[in-house]
Amino acid sequence: MTITDVAKLAGVSPAAVSRYFNNGYISEEKRQQIEKVVKETGFRPSSSAQQLRSKKTRIIGVVVPKLASDPIAKTVEGMLDVIKDNDYHLMLGVTENDESREIDYIRAIESGNMDGAILFGTIITSEHKKTLKSCKVPVVVIGQEVSGMPCVYYDDYGAIYDVTRYAAAEGRRRLAYIGVTESDKAVGRERLRGFKAAMKKEKLYVDDSMVRIADFTIESGYEQMRELWNQSEDIDAVICATDEIAVGALRFLREKKVSVPKKVLITGQGNSNLVRAAGHDIVTIEYMYKHGGELAVRMLIDRMKGNEETPSGVKLGYEIITKQ
Repeated sequence: MTITDVAKLAGVSPAAVSRYFNNGYISEEKRQQIEKVVKETGFRPSSSAQQLRSKKTRIIGVVVPKLASDPIAKTVEGMLDVIKDNDYHLMLGVTENDESREIDYIRAIESGNMDGAILFGTIITSEHKKTLKSCKVPVVVIGQEVSGMPCVYYDDYGAIYDVTRYAAAEGRRRLAYIGVTESDKAVGRERLRGFKAAMKKEKLYVDDSMVRIADFTIESGYEQMRELWNQSEDIDAVICATDEIAVGALRFLREKKVSVPKKVLITGQGNSNLVRAAGHDIVTIEYMYKHGGELAVRMLIDRMKGNEETPSGVKLGYEIITKQ
């Protein structure tokens, strides 16, 4: 069948059928007539023909730093729900934590005739900002606040601030912190800033030797915890920037037969499967990752439709999870 055939069966013009499939304006009466024929015949227009007419591919490029990540998995799950409902397709690019490849992917998306892109932000350099702002297709950043760019991000500062104060309220006074590079504004800089602000609020001394920088891995969390413990066994709480780091710290303390959380309270970020498997031993933060993915796609689709009135930046909240 063709659009012309559908038009004859519905008693309308081919132009009306074309507007129906491209979300254009038609009267409610004509819409119902066309819809009845479409349901009866199962007709679907050729996607290639639609693309030629509209110059749209209905493909969204999504750039992620890695695949083995609960937050990314939850976020992409939310994206897929909205992408499917709006008849788009997702094409995934994985950078393997190489931020320079993020720029390459954005340029590839722009030249590859995709309709838009979503970037999971990690380390946003001046080259990132230049590339994003000059990109000819709409781009939404998720996970980082980028000035002048539409973005969906999380309250990293507030989450660490509150969980640090939670530790203090539990009677902990000798707190250590294991973070990540401050080149990552959200996970590195903002979470460390939140920790220090909470310590100040609780009138607790921030010992710089008790602040360590790890990679985003369990192994690195283990090594940093080992160094902290060798330096001082008086630590009664360890605030970690990620769940992976927290699980690494937990693994070391278990090997040392240290009671967690009775003697040492450990906190993470992300409420991942790793932490849930640890039972009640790690306090963590639940971010609205799935909702963030849904929101990022909706924001992007609005931008692709030319709606510049959508919010330029949305910050989402969190919840402290004390029991798994």
